[in-house]
Amino acid sequence: MRVSPLCLCLGTLSLALAAQTTVVFTPAQTADLHLNDATAVAEAHDGKERTLVTALGAESQWPGVRLAGSWDIPTGYALVLDLENLEDHPISLTCRLDREVDGENRMFFFGRSLAKGERVRWTIQEKRPLKPEIREKLFGMRYFPGNILEKNADSLVDVTPAVRFIRIYAHEISQPLQFALYGIEIQPLAENAGGESWREMTADEFFPMIDRYGQFKHDEWPGKIHSDDELLAKIPEEEADLNAHPRPKSWNRYGGWADGPRQPATGHFQVRKVDGKWWLVDPDGCLFWSHGPTCVRSREGATPITDREHLYEWLPPKDGEFAFCYGRGNGAPFGYYQGKKYDTFVFAEANLYRKYGKDWQQIFAELTHRRLGSWGMNTIANWSSPDIYRMERTPYTVSLRARGADIEGSKGHWGKFPDPFSEDFRESLEKSLGSHSYADADPWCIGFFVNNELSWGTDGISLAQATLASPATQPAKIALRDWLQTKYENPAALNQVWETPYADWDAFLESTAVPQSDGATADLREFYSRIADQYFSVIHATIRRLAPNKLDLGCRFSPWNDAATRAAARHCDVISFNLYRHTLASFSLPEGVDMPVIVGEFHFGTLTHGMFYPSLIPVPDQKARRDAYVAYIRSALESPLFVGAHWFQLGNCATTGRSDGANAEIGLLDQADTPFYELLEGVREVGNSLYEIRFRK
Repeated sequence: MRVSPLCLCLGTLSLALAAQTTVVFTPAQTADLHLNDATAVAEAHDGKERTLVTALGAESQWPGVRLAGSWDIPTGYALVLDLENLEDHPISLTCRLDREVDGENRMFFFGRSLAKGERVRWTIQEKRPLKPEIREKLFGMRYFPGNILEKNADSLVDVTPAVRFIRIYAHEISQPLQFALYGIEIQPLAENAGGESWREMTADEFFPMIDRYGQFKHDEWPGKIHSDDELLAKIPEEEADLNAHPRPKSWNRYGGWADGPRQPATGHFQVRKVDGKWWLVDPDGCLFWSHGPTCVRSREGATPITDREHLYEWLPPKDGEFAFCYGRGNGAPFGYYQGKKYDTFVFAEANLYRKYGKDWQQIFAELTHRRLGSWGMNTIANWSSPDIYRMERTPYTVSLRARGADIEGSKGHWGKFPDPFSEDFRESLEKSLGSHSYADADPWCIGFFVNNELSWGTDGISLAQATLASPATQPAKIALRDWLQTKYENPAALNQVWETPYADWDAFLESTAVPQSDGATADLREFYSRIADQYFSVIHATIRRLAPNKLDLGCRFSPWNDAATRAAARHCDVISFNLYRHTLASFSLPEGVDMPVIVGEFHFGTLTHGMFYPSLIPVPDQKARRDAYVAYIRSALESPLFVGAHWFQLGNCATTGRSDGANAEIGLLDQADTPFYELLEGVREVGNSLYEIRFRK
């Protein structure tokens, strides 16, 4: 998963303030808007004035508008934006407020999703920070109670200075989008807006903050578990729901389209293009569209407890009845637990044991397959438990690892990029494949994803530059030297093009400088493609040699660029992208590339059930999650490229976060194994009609 910049904060009420509204912006002030890769035009519409904003997205990651001024938003007041989505699909907008605090510009981010054609009065309520005695005991979470982003928590101040800039923009859009801005005001809040009485607690009252079921203690929501009896009562409730929603009758045993046109059966999954659209084909020759969740496992939700025991009202003896819920962690990619060893606890497993008894593992596994069929899902996707997916009930994908030595000069969100010229790279993949040797003969296995969200960069040159910045012993750097030796007669010829001073080829290897000349840039772009080609060719050849019956599903791009995508297309059976957005309608491959594509991850999160992190793509509530899910899957089904989309993930994160702190409300199930039924209405709507939507002319 990637870090979101959004900080969604709620407000409190000050009854002493007089009810007074301040007008900040009207369409008459359209000319005052500063434009960033956008246009803004005032117009009359249905008898009202509005500003039509078009975010272009061609030159900036954050296309939109900015208003400059000086506005106080006192306690008990909120900034209200009157906005309308003019697109025929959902959009996400960010509002950023800039204040000068202690001579520095501080940025406060707020995010909002708008449904197709939706007009909203978006209320942005700011609030004082957590009390220092509470704040100092909170760490290891991406977001804290109150939905405060951890890295920004210390920038919040009790008395906030005036807002200097108001920015409204889209983020990383692939085609222009339009929204209407009718006005901006500062208004008094309604009485008791915001709630959150826990903010008035002392540290002794606030801690512990997590109850015995892994839930936030100081909040209530529909379906919150307060006793074991309430957990047990969920069993007949879900049984009735499953009985009322059987698995689609038009599916065969694999979840393929039994009623659709047949293709040649191979006994394993394959890809074919049928009537201009890419499809997976199941082992029986039926058309198949892969629809399912990642992280199908009971241990999803392991949360570090070392140094944080004060957060939990209940941690049982490690050698007692709940000993199986404990585990050990060793480091994290970033955050508090980076480089540390720590104990973990899985409240989700404790709840399964309370709910189903000593046979909870088998019951959960059996129930999982039944749930997926009832939900209109036919795939167990990445990072799932073999104990569940090897039951020959639901097709599955396997996650492999190919690492070895890293390109030392590289960097990325999840770490350095593996060096595909290193012999360790191939050997690590062989070892990873060896631990899944059963898969090649198993018809239920669709294929392999190899690695995840590597630091490919977006410019098509970064990895080549990182290679130059690496030590002389770097295998990729030696490969670069060998390639340059075939292109240039001697170092002097290279120096003339690159504008460099290399005395000989050894000096080239020893140097870690990255030349910026046009000649060097052109060669480095070409070598970047060679890195990508080496990466995908080694992986594909290894899979073909050791598991010839399985599909090579790619590397789960995020980020990516045309050079890397073209290299994947030359070697993979399917190209995979993790696409966190509202719709896939604008997605395209590089010109001339025609390949099947699968979504490795997507989700929509919210904050209705005691969680703190609104997810990478936040929406207001469970109904909005349902609607966004339907729109997303429909857009994938209506594209000729996509052969599947995998939701991240089956269960919620732990309330206090996984090792890297992620603690989002993104599951199909909550911490207590209860389905989000409103979301599932949408999952079933598209799941039960996958093939009819996909196949229609």
